[in-house]
Amino acid sequence: MTILIVDDNEQTLYQIQLVLKSNGYKIITATNGSEALAKARKNPPDLIITDILMPIMDGFTLCREWRKDEKLKNIPFIFYTATYTHDEDREFALKLGADEFITKPSEPKEFIRIVRDVINKVPYLPRPKEIEPGLKDESVYLQEYNAVLIRKLEEKMQQLEEKNRELSRSRDCIKKGCIETVQRLTIAAEYRDIHTRPHLKRIGLYAKVIAEIMKLPYNVIESLYITAPIHDLGKIGIPDAILCKPGPLTPEEFEIIKKHTLLGAEILKGSESEILKMAEKITLYHHECWDGSGYPYGLKKEQIPLECRIVLLIDRYDAIRSERPYKSPFDHETAYRIITQGDAKSKPEQFDPQILEIFKKYHEEFKEIFDKNQ
Repeated sequence: MTILIVDDNEQTLYQIQLVLKSNGYKIITATNGSEALAKARKNPPDLIITDILMPIMDGFTLCREWRKDEKLKNIPFIFYTATYTHDEDREFALKLGADEFITKPSEPKEFIRIVRDVINKVPYLPRPKEIEPGLKDESVYLQEYNAVLIRKLEEKMQQLEEKNRELSRSRDCIKKGCIETVQRLTIAAEYRDIHTRPHLKRIGLYAKVIAEIMKLPYNVIESLYITAPIHDLGKIGIPDAILCKPGPLTPEEFEIIKKHTLLGAEILKGSESEILKMAEKITLYHHECWDGSGYPYGLKKEQIPLECRIVLLIDRYDAIRSERPYKSPFDHETAYRIITQGDAKSKPEQFDPQILEIFKKYHEEFKEIFDKNQ
């Protein structure tokens, strides 16, 4: 005996084949109603088992066309579905001419029992020449069928919306966790060097101002605001004797200080979080200069990530204005002059020209941020 199985799910097709073949049935398969009709008209099976929700031609339409076909209308027809599971679905399917309606999943023994019951009843089933007169006319049929389909689609949409809400909640939790991680690491850096505590807070505020002026995407602005303060994380690995030295550093000591970029990136590397990826880039490249004079790699121009070019300028401005063990603070006017005109240590060529122009135009906002957050 040959059975035609129709389902667009490969796994379901395989499972049904396995059960039926193990019970001695020959199997033909199709992935939609249109394909099933073509195969059945060429080589009619002894029984058809079909899903309902399928592409190209669904199971309900297949049943309707099956019962209209002179070669196929007397062949037993079974629905096997996981989507249409209510009593009214079963009633609707049977009115179309189906012999049985099975809900997925079904235990193999029960499934085979139902298949055999349908086969055993074949000689006694009345098969009218035409579609059963009691079946509703075309327009009513289509209305009811569409209503069923719409209801099922609505249910699926509701399920999808709930899944999306769950996914959104999960993403929010992950994001909050990443933000908290960055904030805690920033606190660790603050405790390592007490002089930088107000500096780190201001860096985030400066970065947000520039990013907003540049009209960067909201998520980039938010991430930059959160991660810019962590730029000096690697200094937790620098010895106190060098980090807190009251006088100028020797060339050897400066080489050790420069390693804080690599140390910070090493602490943060490997995360899949976009926030922590940005934090890693900032710690590694925030001393790279537009003209290639920076460290640790001597990158130039657009080789340097944009967020790092932003942090370079704002870090330099705030460092000039801040008190350090080795220097006194400078006022805003002096810091502005050094950034825009240069001095022995700093040159305007080191900064991204676009970011430098923003600083020139909006430098009073930087002054206000510094004065309010000391």
